[in-house]
Amino acid sequence: MKKFSFIFIALALSAAIRAQHVTPLDINLVDFSLDSLRTLYATDAPMYCAELERILDVQDANEKALAQARRELKDEKTHAKDVAAYLKEQEAAVSNLQKACEAEQKALSEMQTAIEKTLKKVQKTSLLNRQSQDARITALQADKKEVTRLQDELLARQKRLTAILDRVRADQTDWNTFNMEIQNKEVDLTQLENTLKVRRESVKAELKNVKASMK
Repeated sequence: MKKFSFIFIALALSAAIRAQHVTPLDINLVDFSLDSLRTLYATDAPMYCAELERILDVQDANEKALAQARRELKDEKTHAKDVAAYLKEQEAAVSNLQKACEAEQKALSEMQTAIEKTLKKVQKTSLLNRQSQDARITALQADKKEVTRLQDELLARQKRLTAILDRVRADQTDWNTFNMEIQNKEVDLTQLENTLKVRRESVKAELKNVKASMK
């Protein structure tokens, strides 16, 4: 039963994580030049106010988009953390199964050695009658065959565990890429947020000055 439980656990761990990527930042901040706008609307303050207010409206939309991107990034960080924990547990579980297989392999080798040793003694003994000797030899050969079958099954399980571990390592590589994308996204997002903040402040200050000049 213990042997079969190893197989079921290995199968449960065999689902590899697909390569994942962060949601790209597809946010273009409104671009403008206050110097150019001042020149363009030098003789039309009301139109200049309207243009500045239009820019602020677009910046409001930019701010909402950046806030949404920040929420997405938070979810991606949480997901990356969960994946890292899962892969760590998965690798530990496979390692434990491999150790159990090694222990089972040692036990089966000891059984095989004991059977072969006993078989040689029975084959050489002259104290048993032929019928008893043949019966004992047949039983030992059956035991030897069963041990060989168990060893073959064990070898197959060890190969499957190795394949699972290879997938875990591949998933860890994918996670490293995903985590790097998260770090790059955070840098880019922070830069966009800071840029928008500076630009909004400049537009608000300009709009305030223009409105004051119209009074």
